[in-house]
Amino acid sequence: MQELILYIKPQQRDKTAQNYVKVDLFTDENVSLTQVIQDVRDIDKVFTDYSRTFNLPASEKNNKLFKHWYNPDVKGFDANIQSDAKIELNYQPFREGKIRLQEVKMKDNRPHTYKITFFGKTVSLNNLFGEDKLNNLVWMDNFKLPALTANVLTGLQTGHNITVDSVTYNSAIIYPLISHTQRYIYDDTGSLTDVGNLSDDSTNDKTRGVFPEDLKPAIKASLVIKAIEQQYNLTFKTGEFFDSTEFSNLYLWLHRDKGKIETENSIVLDSASFSCVTSGNSVGFDPVQTLCNTYSNYPTEFTNGVYKITKTGPWVYPVNPSLQYPHRGYFFGVEVTPNTGFTSTPYSILIYDALTGEQLSFSSEVGTGTNSVLVDFLDLTTLIVRNEMAIGETKHIACKIISDSAFEFGININVGQRLGLPVTDERCQFNSAASNIAVTIDNIEPSEQVPDIKVLDFLKGIFKMFNLTAFLDSSDRVVVKTLDDFYSDSTTTHDISKFIVKDEHTVSEALPFSNIKFEYPEAKTKLAQAFYNLNNVEYGSLNFIADASQGSKYEVLPPFEHMLFERLSDGTTKVNTDVQYGLAVDDDDNSVVTAPLLFYGIYNTSISTPINYVDSTRPVTSVSGISNTTINNYWMPHNANELGSTSTAPAFNLNFGSEINSYTLTDYGGSNNSLFQKFYQTYIQRVFNTKTRIFKYKAVLPLKFLLTYSLADKVFISGRAFTINKITTDLQTGRSTLELLNEPS
Repeated sequence: MQELILYIKPQQRDKTAQNYVKVDLFTDENVSLTQVIQDVRDIDKVFTDYSRTFNLPASEKNNKLFKHWYNPDVKGFDANIQSDAKIELNYQPFREGKIRLQEVKMKDNRPHTYKITFFGKTVSLNNLFGEDKLNNLVWMDNFKLPALTANVLTGLQTGHNITVDSVTYNSAIIYPLISHTQRYIYDDTGSLTDVGNLSDDSTNDKTRGVFPEDLKPAIKASLVIKAIEQQYNLTFKTGEFFDSTEFSNLYLWLHRDKGKIETENSIVLDSASFSCVTSGNSVGFDPVQTLCNTYSNYPTEFTNGVYKITKTGPWVYPVNPSLQYPHRGYFFGVEVTPNTGFTSTPYSILIYDALTGEQLSFSSEVGTGTNSVLVDFLDLTTLIVRNEMAIGETKHIACKIISDSAFEFGININVGQRLGLPVTDERCQFNSAASNIAVTIDNIEPSEQVPDIKVLDFLKGIFKMFNLTAFLDSSDRVVVKTLDDFYSDSTTTHDISKFIVKDEHTVSEALPFSNIKFEYPEAKTKLAQAFYNLNNVEYGSLNFIADASQGSKYEVLPPFEHMLFERLSDGTTKVNTDVQYGLAVDDDDNSVVTAPLLFYGIYNTSISTPINYVDSTRPVTSVSGISNTTINNYWMPHNANELGSTSTAPAFNLNFGSEINSYTLTDYGGSNNSLFQKFYQTYIQRVFNTKTRIFKYKAVLPLKFLLTYSLADKVFISGRAFTINKITTDLQTGRSTLELLNEPS
């Protein structure tokens, strides 16, 4: 008989460190523990470990520990918090974990029994993440980039190396060639005028090609893992799967919403200093009048770029106050003059109500050079008053300058009032004190663009794709391994023959199902949908069939989009180009929000079929001031971690089954290094082997074994080798039930 000792760390009342407390146990309480790393009957289960619910007496010591939780009027123990705990056997360390108080059984209105659950540390990860989503991972915003078209070009051509806390993360953010709206073609003759033509031919090169708004950034998946570490104070052990080749160039596309990323690269001119001008005129306005303050029955104020106007009565013509005109109004005009070096920079002018945000006038694309925009509340042609104010109403008129690039400028603002008959302006002009006003550039922050998925679901999805398992080592680091590596890393064996209860054991089939289906969610993108319509299976899926005549089907379903990428051929020569891209539109060519998309980023260099990049927005109405760039290097999205060749498959790919490589256009058959082949085949083929069985034994295991064994170890019984599928042990007696998988010969 072994003595079981349970220690629980009291919840802190302050920041003072608490020591473990040895709790009282029922003398007749049998405490058993079940451990499993991956159950053959629940293949895609992750973060598995052990848990055990048992009872504690309401002793004086235990009552003090749980602080009258049964009384809701007393602020004491918080049952929503998992408390640190550990188990010793004969005062030897056995397991560490967490406990949670489940309920208190009362007798005669007094506590009698505390029901608690003891969790392994790995199991507790599920509760640690809770319902949090990826947008909670604030550390990712260290990888924000200004919303400049130049950054899109750099992200497409080379990628962005970003330094955080003195550590440089190479190619942390890229702009892969994945379009969310525009299908591309390629024709190097220039004969095609289609805006999606990527050719660098000089014909129409200012109106077709890749536009900045076509693309969205992607972040390295390893940085998402790093953000999880930072957010939850975890440490993933280095040198394991998250540092592996198969994971290192995996990217998460930042595609949260349909259409282009809406940014507001702008400056609001409510803090700039302005001075009144007494002579001269601006483009589109009458000569300046020295009326800088007050008009009859229309008192106005102009302060720091904001035009405040209150209507107190009818407009009165100052030359003849007896004349009151029904057609009256006011105006707010803006003239922007770009500084030297910025005369070709596109920008927009927005005039709006500073209090309500109501848009009053907007030039969506004023082009380049000097431009003026006017808010006029009187149409001088029809003499119709627009947006007439009620008596007593006040408006605060302001302007905002918007640009997708760095932009410096000077500005004049004209304010005043006008009447219709005769047409007369009373106005004044204000010039900005500074001539180098700069647009404030918005940032594209990963947390705002990351797909809508829970942290736990994201991790589970990766675990399902690569058949991973996780456990905590002695330093509380999360060790993440492929299941194959987990078993192969242990060379420890135990011969437990003499501890087996000899009177009986059972032998059964290893799996209760006949086939396993590996499949991504139903594709939303056009090419993947076409693939399904043609083949009646989802792109990249696999159905592993053992014996269709018996058992049920088991499904492994990661929550990620699986995109079928397209390598373009030249429209004239019919020769394959070096260009492969992704397209996130549906059958009707409408932009779609995909499931979270993971892909391999391939830096394709020195391509022989260059891409034309156009620094503008769609549609292009004028090529004035538009620049374009010929791209010979770009970040290509792929389902394989490298290009490969027609004879050699890439080392890894994200298909479960055997698909034609979209870039080499090669069918490698069963040697394509798919997810199934690399991460599932060894295990699945073993458990589906006709000679594989589950053996169930009863045993009385010694303390030495209980304190030292790992689920990765092999055990021997009467000369036969087994791996441990599940083990349940009564910790006081050592009596155990073992589920073992034989090693088929």
